[in-house]
Amino acid sequence: MKTRIVILFLLCCHSSWSQFASVGATWTYNDYYSASHQNFPRAIVSVADTVINGFACHVVVGDCACGNGGPGFIYESGRKIYLFNTALNAFHVLYDFNLNANEQWTVIAKNASADSLRLQVDSVSTDTINGVLCKVQFIHTMATYGNAGIFEGPLVEKIGSKFCLYPQSASCDPPTFGLRCYEDNQLGLYDTGLAPACDEIFVDSGIGISEISKQVVVSLSPNPFQQEAILTLSNIQSENYFFEIIDATGRIVREEMPAGEIIVIRKDNLEEGIYFYKISLPNGPLTGKFIIN
Repeated sequence: MKTRIVILFLLCCHSSWSQFASVGATWTYNDYYSASHQNFPRAIVSVADTVINGFACHVVVGDCACGNGGPGFIYESGRKIYLFNTALNAFHVLYDFNLNANEQWTVIAKNASADSLRLQVDSVSTDTINGVLCKVQFIHTMATYGNAGIFEGPLVEKIGSKFCLYPQSASCDPPTFGLRCYEDNQLGLYDTGLAPACDEIFVDSGIGISEISKQVVVSLSPNPFQQEAILTLSNIQSENYFFEIIDATGRIVREEMPAGEIIVIRKDNLEEGIYFYKISLPNGPLTGKFIIN
């Protein structure tokens, strides 16, 4: 018997919604495009409120590096942040800001393919962000179980990990090169100074939400893949554009001029490994990563 996940999208925000990952919250991480040796901003965005199995939570889209795509579901209770795992049809603790030095917890990734990892808090401190005192946890991985994801600290209360909001595919290391900016309507804009401003962002999601206003939204699914993946561009204004695939050494291995919003990426003669794509548009390039396994 298949387990059914009941999801109800709500039209308005209620005062009982948790504040972590509230709608509009944006995490902008610093990613790296090896072919041109350039940094680019990759974002995760909270886009809606919903209810899953009776839990009021927030819907977030986007990933770091080569995440599995698709939405994530998050809610907060008692200084603990919970993340939904679709394979297990259950929420599990992502962050526990009650923990102090030498205390541990287990994190399970949001996707069906990844398993879990055991983390320990090494030390704690505080940071004042826009006048708000936030607890900071410094962590390290104690053990991994199965195809465990990559997860790093420090972890900042009200924001989360400074390297990715949730665990990523185990084959991607590191998930990003750090947090550029975080912004919500409670905390305001927090600019870490790691890289240039975050007014243009790139969102890699699996559900093609076009309401995110700051960018063309790129969806690539599945990722990783074995034979082919579908890359979808939402809000694109140009009918023709230039598309390139670049391998990990920076060599262009495929190039074409597609038309429309859909690009089919086929393995064909490409070997297994990490690749980068580049989409050249009039207002600048879009780039991202994918894995063939």
